[in-house]
Amino acid sequence: MLPGMKLGLDRRTGMNRFLISWRSAADPGTGNFSLQINPKGSPQVFIYWGTKYIWRGFPWPWKSYAYIFNASFVNNQNETYAAYSVSDASAILRLMLDYSGLLKKIIWQEKDGKWNEFQSTPRSPCDPYGHCGTYGICDPEFLSRRFECDCLPGYEPKSPRDWHILKDASGGCVRKRLESTSLCGHGEGFVKVANVKVPDTSAAVWVSMNMSPRDCERNCRRNCSCSAYASIDIAGKETGCLTWYGKLMDTAHDREEGNDIYVRVDAVELAEIAEKWNGFLKRKDMLAILVISVVSAWFVIILFTYLWLKKKKKRVRNKWNKRWLDTIGTVENQVEGSMSHPEIAFFNLSTILAATNSFSPANKLGQGGFGVVYKGKLSNGKEVAVKRLSKDSGQVIDEFKNEVLSIAKLQHQNLVKLLGCCIQGEEPMLVYEYMPNKSLDSFLFNETRRSILDWRKRLDIIVGIARGILYIHQDSRLKIIHRDLKTSNILLDEEMNPKISDFGLARIFKGDQTHEKTNRIVGTLYGIYGEKREHGRWLIHH
Repeated sequence: MLPGMKLGLDRRTGMNRFLISWRSAADPGTGNFSLQINPKGSPQVFIYWGTKYIWRGFPWPWKSYAYIFNASFVNNQNETYAAYSVSDASAILRLMLDYSGLLKKIIWQEKDGKWNEFQSTPRSPCDPYGHCGTYGICDPEFLSRRFECDCLPGYEPKSPRDWHILKDASGGCVRKRLESTSLCGHGEGFVKVANVKVPDTSAAVWVSMNMSPRDCERNCRRNCSCSAYASIDIAGKETGCLTWYGKLMDTAHDREEGNDIYVRVDAVELAEIAEKWNGFLKRKDMLAILVISVVSAWFVIILFTYLWLKKKKKRVRNKWNKRWLDTIGTVENQVEGSMSHPEIAFFNLSTILAATNSFSPANKLGQGGFGVVYKGKLSNGKEVAVKRLSKDSGQVIDEFKNEVLSIAKLQHQNLVKLLGCCIQGEEPMLVYEYMPNKSLDSFLFNETRRSILDWRKRLDIIVGIARGILYIHQDSRLKIIHRDLKTSNILLDEEMNPKISDFGLARIFKGDQTHEKTNRIVGTLYGIYGEKREHGRWLIHH
């Protein structure tokens, strides 16, 4: 069945459109299974084995889901049919009823060159039709119990031995008090069963397509043959009233797509449920007192802990602020005094906040070991990248100072240009030119974007990186060792030209210096994120 095809009845011509399975995987002859619309009551889709139901879909009106697969249903005096469409024009999808009776959704995978199954039905213990018998209800998430079947309110297993020992619920359930079947108008009521695939609607009737839940209950209460009712939202606009007469069959919990039904029970059952609820409320009150006592004790402990940590944090902050003020003076003196490129500026914090919309999450470009990078737009329309260094990194002052004092003296087409910095507030910030194509790793390790990098473009990127490294090692005024060169620190401009970024770990060498010793490990932790996950180790850059 392809998108746009109809499955169902044309009452004007008498045509019935349905699917029939193959006889076997290799034999396309007529098989034993078929997918058909049953127009009785509220129309439903069934999988048949001969003339026997083996699976039932949701009754009309169906919900429409705006994912890849959009189902629709038409039911009028001329036609009753189901159809589907595909919201993504690039997706090639089909439905297939295979020889084993499975209804499969299959999608074409271009990269694999084959059809892949992404859903099949029946697939859960509750999918087979009538799995828990009449007046039974199936729960596919029955981890808290030993059996997936239970009885609807007011009912009990017809054969307790079959249910509890043999785990066979096909016999279904019966009323707890058989004499209550003749009672009507003697204090009976309705019990809500939430989030279920409603019972078989072949014997159900739509009272109205626009009726309030209260009026729907009154309508069912007036008719002694009405065993249950449901108020169902129709296309999100109206609430329809669906009522059942006779046996309730093939009910199952469905917490994602289900509806609430209300099952008719006698006065005794209502009283028992009310008593259980009152007992629950009493236990809940006792539990509430215990919880309040425990929470109060923890609140006192947490309060004292918070005050102690706040005092400790204040001491650390004062020490950090003193070091930060010293760094500001160093940066201002060294950068302003020796910088040969006056276009590198000191930005006001208000300018940064306006450019990044107060560091809106929507402007976040990425996050690294030393802070978060945001996209910004200055008042003159120029797009920038703002690196907000986090003081929690532990080395923020050294990294900020190192980055500004090293890259401020560098100018090369394969190095990211530092436009300026902001030293107001507690968190230092660096302002760079904006790279619209982000980092090299976003191409290399993405199945879709990788194809953009043909071998000519890869060679150009390699040569550009080499030119940038040659410049900082040999041709610039300073001899600089980057020490953190990796794909995430290679940024790409709008023309895919590579630019080396992030000089926070760089080391400046003297003119004739060839060796240097470091007292701490530098580099990036691989193994948690990225392409090196299988190594699970530190990658040290020297």
